[in-house]
Amino acid sequence: MKFIIHIVALVFLNCSILYSQFSGFTSVGYGYNNNPLYNYQKLADQLKQTYTELNFKKEYKTSKLELKYVSGLMLFNRFEARNYYEHKFLGNYKIKFSNKTDKANDQKTSVEYEPELEDEQQDGQEETEQDDELLTEEEDLAENKFELGTENSEPSNDEILLAEDSTGNFLDNGILLSSRHDKKAYKEFDNFSVDLLLSYRSILFENVYYRIYNSFGYRNYNNLMELSNITEQFFLQLGNNNNKEIHYGIDLFVGYKFYTKTVYDTSRFEPVRTFVEKKTGVGKPGAKLKIYSDKKILTKPQANGILQIATGLFFEKQWNNTGIEASVLYRYNPRAAVRYLAQYVNSSILTDDIYNDHFSYRGIETKIRFKQILPFKINMLLDIVYQQKRFEAPALNLVGEKISTNRKDLRSSVEIYLSKYIDITDGLGLDIYLSGVLLRNQSNDNYNDFSLQGISGGFGIGIY
Repeated sequence: MKFIIHIVALVFLNCSILYSQFSGFTSVGYGYNNNPLYNYQKLADQLKQTYTELNFKKEYKTSKLELKYVSGLMLFNRFEARNYYEHKFLGNYKIKFSNKTDKANDQKTSVEYEPELEDEQQDGQEETEQDDELLTEEEDLAENKFELGTENSEPSNDEILLAEDSTGNFLDNGILLSSRHDKKAYKEFDNFSVDLLLSYRSILFENVYYRIYNSFGYRNYNNLMELSNITEQFFLQLGNNNNKEIHYGIDLFVGYKFYTKTVYDTSRFEPVRTFVEKKTGVGKPGAKLKIYSDKKILTKPQANGILQIATGLFFEKQWNNTGIEASVLYRYNPRAAVRYLAQYVNSSILTDDIYNDHFSYRGIETKIRFKQILPFKINMLLDIVYQQKRFEAPALNLVGEKISTNRKDLRSSVEIYLSKYIDITDGLGLDIYLSGVLLRNQSNDNYNDFSLQGISGGFGIGIY
C-alpha cells in the first residue's frame, strides 16, 4: 500500500511541477535470504523493501542548492518484530570558484552533480551487511552515491558532499539528518543523528587535485544512551585529474569517536557474562549447575574515546562500456575503547554503532568493483570484497563467556547487481533490477561465525 502511495505521489508531482530541478524515484523489492540476521543461527526469511528518493536542485551562476530526502522500509516475513523504517535528509550548498584555466568554460557550463542511478538504487534496495570502505563517507566519495539501507557500510553514517572533477575549485556546506524507527521489541535500534558536513576540492598541480572533507556529528540512541556518541572525522584525498580514463590516488583518514555517557544501567547490561552456581541436589555431592545472567552484554561500557587513522590507495579505469575500480586500505587504532552491544540480533541497519562500526576494529580491506553494460542495455555491477578485522573487544562463546582477548573476523563477499531502465514517457521511466550476494564471515567469536546467501529483485519508477 505504501508503495502505491509513493507512485501516486510521484505521478502527481510529475503532472503538477513544471521545473526540471525536481526529481524522484520509488521502488519495491522482494527477496530471500538464508541468514538475514547475520549470525550463527542461519534462520532464513523472505524480505520486502521499499525505497523512495526525492530531489530538488536549484542552480545559480556560480553555486547550487541541493535538497534530498531518502527513505526505506524493511519488512520481514518470519521475523516480523524486526521490521523497521529509516530515512535521511541532506541539504547542501555548493559554491564554484573559477580559476584562470576555466573562466571561459564557466560562462557556458553550470555546476552539475548527477550520481549514477543504478548505484543509488542498489544502495536503497540491497539487503547486505555492508563492507566498511574507509568510512561510509569515503566509499560514497569513491562511488558518488547517497546511501541508505545498507549495513556494510560503515556506515554509513554520513554522506560526503562531492564536487565534480574538473579544473575548478568547489566548496560544499551541508547538513545531514537521519533517523531510524523500530518496533518495541527492538527499540534499542531507534536513533537519530545530526551531521555538519564540509568538503573542498581544488587543483594542487596541473594534473593533481586534492579534496578535503570534514564531518562533525552527534548520534542519539533514545533507549540505549550508553551508545550515544559524538564523532569528528577528517578525510584527505590526492588524485590525478578525474577527466582522464585512468584515475588513481591516495586516501588518508583521521577520526575520533567519543561516547557521551560513561556510566551504564547495571540492571540491563553487564560487560562480561556472569552466573550463579546451583547445587544439583540437596544433601548429595555432585556437579554444580551454572545459572547464567540474562542481561545484555555491553563491551567496555565505562571506557571512552576511539582514535582511528586509516590510509589507502584507489585505482579506476573506464572504457566505453566497461569500468573497474579497486581500492585497498588499512585501519589503525592508536587509541581504542570499543563499546558495542554484543550477541544482539542484528540486520541491515542505518548505522553499525549498536553492534560494530569501522571505529571498532583495525586491519586491511580490499575491494574490486566491475561495471559493465551488457546487451539490451543491462547494467551490471560486480563487487568483490575481502576484510581482516581485529576488534579491540573480546571474543565470546555462545553463552557469553570470554574465549579470546580480541575478536578476529575474516570477511569475504561477492555481490552482483543487474538493472534495466525503460523509458515510459518523457521524464518518466521504469527500472527493473535483480541482485544476489554470497558472504562468509569467519570469526573466533562464535556468534559472528556465519555465512549467507541471498537473492532479491524488484522494480521502481522514476521521474526526472
